[in-house]
Amino acid sequence: MVKQIIRKGWIVIICLSFFVFRFEIVMSGSMEPMIHTGSLAVIVRNVPSIEMGDIILYQKDDLLILHRVIDQSKDSYITKGDANDSSDLSPVELSQVKGKYIFNIPYLGYFLFYVKKYIFIVLLLIIVLWRKKDENKTNNG
Repeated sequence: MVKQIIRKGWIVIICLSFFVFRFEIVMSGSMEPMIHTGSLAVIVRNVPSIEMGDIILYQKDDLLILHRVIDQSKDSYITKGDANDSSDLSPVELSQVKGKYIFNIPYLGYFLFYVKKYIFIVLLLIIVLWRKKDENKTNNG
């Protein structure tokens, strides 16, 4: 019974992460001290409204940027990193917005970054150790 609940819980979390939330690793200090470098930011997709003071995730060229809305017009937003002295150079169009920031988990982004970066090495090490364990069982058994 408990295993079924846990499995269903993970299914719900996975579905929410694909359709409702996105998770982004914060790679700069532009939003310090509220959002620290290396944090994992949780972003809600498909935001019905964005207001002054909201922190949004938007795409500019190949970069994803997480900054606060400091001004807005009918179809664009002026954003600024909390730690930056001035606002971002170009307005953010509604089509660039990928979601709105909800909360962050400090330092988890660092961990996930390195796991992702070295996953091939970790998996290779696990396979080698697993095979060695099987060889020892075969030789001893």
